[in-house]
Amino acid sequence: MSMTGASKANSPGPGDVSSATHRGGKATILIIDDSKTSLAFVSKALRQAGHNPVPVDNPFAVPGVVMREKPDAFLVDLFMPSLSGEKVVEFLRERHLIDAAPVIFYSDQPQAELEAAARRCGANGAVRKSADPEELVRSIEAVLAAAKRV
Repeated sequence: MSMTGASKANSPGPGDVSSATHRGGKATILIIDDSKTSLAFVSKALRQAGHNPVPVDNPFAVPGVVMREKPDAFLVDLFMPSLSGEKVVEFLRERHLIDAAPVIFYSDQPQAELEAAARRCGANGAVRKSADPEELVRSIEAVLAAAKRV
């Protein structure tokens, strides 16, 4: 049995979509964005919807946060100056820190560009940054729900 299989059999870990239910029915969502303003906005919206947001403004700090928090999903800004969202996801996947957890890209870029990046990286969805927090949360929750059905 592989190490990955053994750890999943014993406890929920990063990428175990069922761990959201284990922690009370709402998801722990790791938000990776270099903008503190965006992190605060998205964190507040997700918290008000009952989720547990975990904001990270430094993409290089993400592996340690993933190991500590064991998020149910990842919301990743596609365009960060220090390291692109695609590179962050690639790095985490290579180290099996994402496994089956839903990955959602988000950005102010056109939806078609976001969706193309999501396809390239095997992400579960793409959401445009929005001034409407309810719309943003609905979009994120739709991707999470679709990931649970797969």
